[in-house]
Amino acid sequence: MSVFRRFLKTFLDDRVRLGLGFACLPFTVALHLGIPWAVKVAIDRVTSGGGADLGGVVAVILGLGLLRASFLLTQRLLIVGSSRRAEAGIKRGLFEHLLSLDPLTLRRFSSGDLLNRLTTDVENVRMFLGPGAMYVASSLVTIPFALAVLLRTHPGLTALLLIPMAALATAVALLTPRMHRRSHAVQEALSGMSERAQESFAAAREVRAFGVGDAETSDFRHRAGEYLEAQVSFARLRGASDASIWYAKDLALALIVGVGGLACMNGEIGLGDYYLFTDYVLRLFWPLIAVGWIIGMAQRARASAERMEEIYATAPLVSSPAEPRLPSEIRGRVAFEGLVYTYPGAAGPALHDIRLQIDPGERIGLVGPVGSGKTTLLSMIPRLVDPPPGSVLVDGVPVEDWALPTLREHVGLVPQDDFLFSDTLEANVAFGVHDGGPIGPDGEAVARASRRACLDGDVERFPDGFLTRVGERGVTLSGGQKSRVAIARCLMTDPGVLLLDDCLSSVDSDTEARLLENLEKASRGRTTLFAGHRLASVRWCDRIVVLEEGRITEEGTHSELVGGGGWYARQWQHQKLEGELEQW
Repeated sequence: MSVFRRFLKTFLDDRVRLGLGFACLPFTVALHLGIPWAVKVAIDRVTSGGGADLGGVVAVILGLGLLRASFLLTQRLLIVGSSRRAEAGIKRGLFEHLLSLDPLTLRRFSSGDLLNRLTTDVENVRMFLGPGAMYVASSLVTIPFALAVLLRTHPGLTALLLIPMAALATAVALLTPRMHRRSHAVQEALSGMSERAQESFAAAREVRAFGVGDAETSDFRHRAGEYLEAQVSFARLRGASDASIWYAKDLALALIVGVGGLACMNGEIGLGDYYLFTDYVLRLFWPLIAVGWIIGMAQRARASAERMEEIYATAPLVSSPAEPRLPSEIRGRVAFEGLVYTYPGAAGPALHDIRLQIDPGERIGLVGPVGSGKTTLLSMIPRLVDPPPGSVLVDGVPVEDWALPTLREHVGLVPQDDFLFSDTLEANVAFGVHDGGPIGPDGEAVARASRRACLDGDVERFPDGFLTRVGERGVTLSGGQKSRVAIARCLMTDPGVLLLDDCLSSVDSDTEARLLENLEKASRGRTTLFAGHRLASVRWCDRIVVLEEGRITEEGTHSELVGGGGWYARQWQHQKLEGELEQW
């Protein structure tokens, strides 16, 4: 049970309801086993030939049935209801842990696999620790009581019945380890199939554009076939387990008819006792059948719990310190002091000895060839990529000493790859400042941020304005529109440090000019780092830094760098010539 320890604690958070539910269980079982006694009494009265009134027995049976139904309903509502609440708690905990992981760590898992662990795996654990535990408890109460009655009625026949029960226990013991392995294979195959489906749906346009629909269908068919094989393999074992249970039951019935019937004819037991014995054996086999079902459930739950524990065992590379520090004054000073960084598994450093001091309110342009380290450098400031200790500071405090929520509230980032949620335009812009409820008073702030991002003209053309739904990943918007939504989202949070990572590459030149004018105004008094591909887009910055192969090779104003004869000057002439040719 050690693999379930974490999840069992979540179940026990609702211990009052669980306790009441399990307290109902003995009464449910007693009433369930009491009805055959009433029938036995009726049979004995009929066979005695006394012509006794059976109305009282009928009333007892109806009363016991009604009471049993009431206790059973209460028991299930409490126990199964608690298991549903625990399921929600487990999902919340798993989701929160996933959100605590940094992007590099999350890449170890596919999104389809994570969704499967959040849904199917959690459900498997809930079924075992909730309804499964209820059936186990019911069996533990039913079996001793039923066996006591059987031994009292006919000890010899009861001893004979131990033969099919022992055979059943042996079969279950042999099948259980194999069922666990097959269950784990089923979950892995389901994750693979879900992953492929999710990727194909997300890349639907690319699939159509490249005409690879048949290849995608073939690959999914292959994965579905692997899932089918795993399910069939597991079903074979489940079938063998179920067949063993039912055959053991039929063997027991044969013994009852042969041995018990002979004892009844010889007068060793009465007809009422013979009925009671037969009824209790049948009622005893339901707990045994339930045990077989629970064993299969336990194997699935154990495999699922192990898969979820794999997530919990994955520690975030980036986390808040135990005792975070705050600067005496938050102004927006950023410093890189001898920063050297190598990605895990990379052959060499992505950044080499970066030394850069950025004053509060200063605006820095970052330029350089593709792969020169601009994105990595910007990602160090909010710790999306964790820098070496003491190499990146904000307001004099190393970023690893800040509480992560505080640091990221202070630092706003517009990434290269804009991600929009399948929600309204308004909700996407306000994503960083509200909890998912109605926007309310922030509606004006959304409009203001959208004007700064030059998105207001597009919004006016949308049929539902800000309430227009943008589709999954913003599929209904153009690349430039998505970039401007991302810029508006960042400006909405009013960060002290603004990081813009080549966020204008998808907009046209006229929109870029208006955006740069607005960003120049919005960045006044705000520390800003602007990574751009087109050098004209960084001319407004107070200082421009050139990165080449992870090293700072040039630094200065636009005019200083143009006259410096380095990479910036050569690239400026090249882009200037491209612009003139385009005008022709």
